[in-house]
Amino acid sequence: MQNSTSFKINKPEDIAAIREIMSKRMEIRNKKTSKTAPDIKGVFDLMLCMGTSCISSGAKEFLAELKVAINKYNLDEKVKIICSDCSEFSLPEHRDKVEVLETGCNGFCASGPIMAVYPGGYFYQKLRPEDAETIVKGHLVDGKPVESLMYKDVKNGNAMPYLSDIPFFAKQDLLVLRNKGLIAAESIEEYIGTGGFSALSKALNQMTTDELI
Repeated sequence: MQNSTSFKINKPEDIAAIREIMSKRMEIRNKKTSKTAPDIKGVFDLMLCMGTSCISSGAKEFLAELKVAINKYNLDEKVKIICSDCSEFSLPEHRDKVEVLETGCNGFCASGPIMAVYPGGYFYQKLRPEDAETIVKGHLVDGKPVESLMYKDVKNGNAMPYLSDIPFFAKQDLLVLRNKGLIAAESIEEYIGTGGFSALSKALNQMTTDELI
């Protein structure tokens, strides 16, 4: 499960190094068509929305059952991460085979609780506690995404596996919110992994006063 960690930044170059480490860990979420993580096989990131609306719709109750199902099917074991610099920055060298990460609002409150499963980016909506085992057994264990829990095309009733396929989102070009639903909302490490603090580091360490103005 998602854990908070304490990591070290001693010099400006450390931010770039941590960004490289974290971006590799998060690569499993970068492309919806990717089927494996770059360095570790058979792992999953479950991005569960914990925005206000999803919580009020039952996200916490779903999360509780999700943890039970992950344990039931022995998917809570640790796996080694290939990371030569992890120890230098006090970053963990292991991760859970299945990690559940709590995200902020995805912008689809009417369909909450919602969760995306990576690799692949499969999008599940209107989740109930009893759906947790269905997803774990069907998608994670058997490798069969659960179409009954996906958004349905209003015209033909076909399942739409990805959030980006849904008409409301398909035409959106996200800038400020480009990482919504893709990072753990309270993880500074993951924020750095997406480029966070890079501009601040450059401004403080590489730019003159005139350049800043």
